[in-house]
Amino acid sequence: VTVGSVAVALAWMLTPRYGPWACQAVAGSICLVVAFYFGSTDLTLSWTKEAILSGTVLGGFLAIMSWAYAPLAAEIMPDIGRNMRQLYVTLNRPPGPIKSLPILVLTVFAEELVWRRELVTWLRKRLPMFGTVAIATLSYAIPIAASKSPLLIAVAICFGMLFTLQRLVFRTWLASLIAHLVWAILVLVVHPLV
Repeated sequence: VTVGSVAVALAWMLTPRYGPWACQAVAGSICLVVAFYFGSTDLTLSWTKEAILSGTVLGGFLAIMSWAYAPLAAEIMPDIGRNMRQLYVTLNRPPGPIKSLPILVLTVFAEELVWRRELVTWLRKRLPMFGTVAIATLSYAIPIAASKSPLLIAVAICFGMLFTLQRLVFRTWLASLIAHLVWAILVLVVHPLV
């Protein structure tokens, strides 16, 4: 988690210079290597129908909510609208989100592996559910704060909490992995918010 946090924070700090896709590819790769080398030996996914359905439904629901309410939030709070447009300008830097889809998948997989698989598993053995959700959510949001984007930080906190709860309820990180992937692909690649 510490190495992943440093990698993600550095990726966000270096994004203005090197672009999001190169930075996220490096950070995601570091997270994966460290998680596979130092993490638990059991990284299997529990492929249950409930986890797959839950992930698909939550990811789709979050995308629909994002499409419905992001324009409204941007209209009511112009700073959020500016921040959202700037984030999409950053994401559209070459090679762009469509050609960078494998990097997006790598990034989501790495984040879920580190924060929802490894960290949540470790915390759950030591803390009650509320403590696990609080610490996992905070730990996920802290490196994203390096982006200096209030919108990204808010999304990291809200979605980090939802994905952690989902991970705990379904007892597999497959549910949160699918939800995160579905939402990210829908709002970053298929139909952007702005």
